[in-house]
This record gives sequence, C-alpha cells and structure tokens, in this order.
Amino acid sequence: DLVGWFEQFAKDSHYPFTVQNQLNSHSDHYPFVLRGIPNGTLNARDSTAGMIGRGWGHTEADTFDKIHLRGLQMSAALVARVALAVANAEDWPAARLSEDDTRDLLKRNNLLERAERAGRFPAKQA
Repeated sequence: DLVGWFEQFAKDSHYPFTVQNQLNSHSDHYPFVLRGIPNGTLNARDSTAGMIGRGWGHTEADTFDKIHLRGLQMSAALVARVALAVANAEDWPAARLSEDDTRDLLKRNNLLERAERAGRFPAKQA
C-alpha cells in the first residue's frame, strides 16, 4: 500500500505532507497507469489558491516569473528525500499491476469505459 508507505515516510521524516490516493486521466502519469505502473505526483498546497481550475499552469501565462523560489527549494528537497527513501526501501509495497488488476482499478474509478472507447486500454505493447 503506497499510501501507507508515504504516510509513514512523512511521519518519520518530520516533514508533514498530505498523501492522497487519486486517479486522474488528465495527468501526465496516466499512460503509466494504463500499463499498471504505480506512480505519483507532488503538488504544492497553494499552487492554485484563489484561481479557477489549474490557474495559469500549462498556459502562455505559465512563466518563470511566477516561481516562488523558496517553494521550489522546499519541493526539490522533499523530492530528493523521497527519491532516496524509495531507492533504499527494503519494504517497497508497490509492484506493476496485471492487466486484470489495472482493468479493476480503472473500473473502480469510472475510467474503464472511456479508456477502452479511446483505444487506450488494454495498452498496446511497444
């Protein structure tokens, strides 16, 4: 269970962060989901506070002047700590899902029909 692993990491590292288990078909990670590969993302809590939708992310207004240097530094430090912990974990709880388990995951999240209709699932072998 990745959620439990990351919750324990947050507790052990004394750097509290929220862990959520969400599946989003509009994520850059979604092609990995379709192939049963566990994945995740790190978001700043206030990255779009007070904005509509995703704010200016992925638009022409998404420019370097909007970077909060301290937030970027803190995010980079957290990602480095997470990467080190994952690389050295003896009890890493994630493994690639079978096609049947991936199908069940998509179905539980109401994404199976759309993925099948779009020809994205089952994933084609490269």
